[in-house]
Amino acid sequence: TGRVEFIQESISLAKKSLDIFISHRHASQSSAVQASCIIQVLLTLGGLYLRDESFANATYCINKALQLARKVASEHPSDPTKLVDIADLLFMLAQIFHRQGHSHAALELYHESLQVERVFGEEHKEMASVLFSLGQIYHEVGDLGRAFEYQEH
Repeated sequence: TGRVEFIQESISLAKKSLDIFISHRHASQSSAVQASCIIQVLLTLGGLYLRDESFANATYCINKALQLARKVASEHPSDPTKLVDIADLLFMLAQIFHRQGHSHAALELYHESLQVERVFGEEHKEMASVLFSLGQIYHEVGDLGRAFEYQEH
């Protein structure tokens, strides 16, 4: 179908983009900027693999990006904006586990993402998505009290 072909073409283009960023890693840009570009491409690639239900590839991409994002954040501890990628990647990894029916692993990752999001305050734009997802999983596992607690935020 057209959707499958579109996703496959998008994956191919994202892989090419990743190859370009990796091959030009020591060019003129700072290492933090280069790492951020690689992280964003891996996040996109992981999202595409998730849409394609290629869970192993999605997990691999997101874990690689998360490893790099944590390294960048540790190199820039006074810059909390470096945590945004970590929160996004944890959220994406939680979605991958959730889609596969691994509710407990997804819950742990959503909670970890929530902790990072809280650094930016309760009004941070991604906070609602994390809270909604937590409420959804708690509802699915039958913990309606906790589901309501997260959904009412």
